[in-house]
Amino acid sequence: VGFLIIMGGCESKERDSNFNSFSRDSFKQHVKLSNPEEILFEETLNDPSAFFLMHDSVVVVQNQMHCDYIIELFSLNSKKLLAQLATKGSGPDEFNSCYCYVNSNSDSLFYLKDDGSYSFMFVNLDSTLKSQKLYIQKRFHYNPELHYYVEICPVDNQHYVGYHMWYLNDSTYNNNLPNALTKYYMDIKNIESSNVQNSMSKYRYFVASVNDVHLFKNPLNKQIWMADAHRDRIDIYNDSLQVVKTLSGPDNYSIKYSLQKSNSPIPFISFEGEKSYRSYSNWTFTDKYIYIIYEGINGGIYNIEDLQPVEVFKFDWNGNLICNYMLDRHVSTLSVDSHEKYLYCTSRKSFKDTPQFIRYKL
Repeated sequence: VGFLIIMGGCESKERDSNFNSFSRDSFKQHVKLSNPEEILFEETLNDPSAFFLMHDSVVVVQNQMHCDYIIELFSLNSKKLLAQLATKGSGPDEFNSCYCYVNSNSDSLFYLKDDGSYSFMFVNLDSTLKSQKLYIQKRFHYNPELHYYVEICPVDNQHYVGYHMWYLNDSTYNNNLPNALTKYYMDIKNIESSNVQNSMSKYRYFVASVNDVHLFKNPLNKQIWMADAHRDRIDIYNDSLQVVKTLSGPDNYSIKYSLQKSNSPIPFISFEGEKSYRSYSNWTFTDKYIYIIYEGINGGIYNIEDLQPVEVFKFDWNGNLICNYMLDRHVSTLSVDSHEKYLYCTSRKSFKDTPQFIRYKL
């Protein structure tokens, strides 16, 4: 009996060693960033929603869906237009909707996700610039039950990891799904949109407004980082999708959910008391570090007409806390140059404002 107690204690300590609670004081450095430089282009932008830097020289601009071209490329040095790409429509290279994300400035690929057709695309920047056409290196259709706000995370040439839209880690309002993440085969078959309607008959609660996360893969191994968009928590998974490390902090969110009154055909789950919880959002990474936006709204008010300053947390790939950058404004995307001298961001004070492309000197 004594042996079993000792072994049980050892296993408990081993499990606890994977759980790492931190505060802002846990960071090695604390840096205030203010008065960034605004980067202006020669041509008038259409209606941009996000900016990303690639190869230290090309700015990828995602425009609003009503624009003639959804993606535009500009030169960071000359500030001139390089290419206009992707139009709205139902053609082979057209989009019903479009979400663009760029993992790293040093990568030659950026990614486009079309929720309207459940299509995910790898776009080669170099080939696109050469041909002046959207060069889709790979395309596949993803499972329609995956969350529309969450990034598709390719893990190898044939598989991707996705986050289930109907998953919620809550004892009261769960849909009896055991896991948030699943590894899928890159299917090229067409997926009918009616599958979403079928999903609503399979699950008890609609939870997609309170359960989104952000997914990205360590470029040096197959570990998956899952940063919660509403809780101050990051889980790191191995290739078997088992949690190997958890980073919890710095504000110790405690979230409760409730049923919201609505005319929806399925019960709609929201945060109790109509509170707002916003934590991690956009990220970028290098071969050594991850930079990720932290909004820090813990039950407070999220006012889209008065967006508050954010922090940017810098981690290494082992989950060690490197630096807390405290910004003087709200930003929604991040890029970092290859020498990590500048932090490039999309920024605006209100959703009514046109976003600015800015950079802070680190």
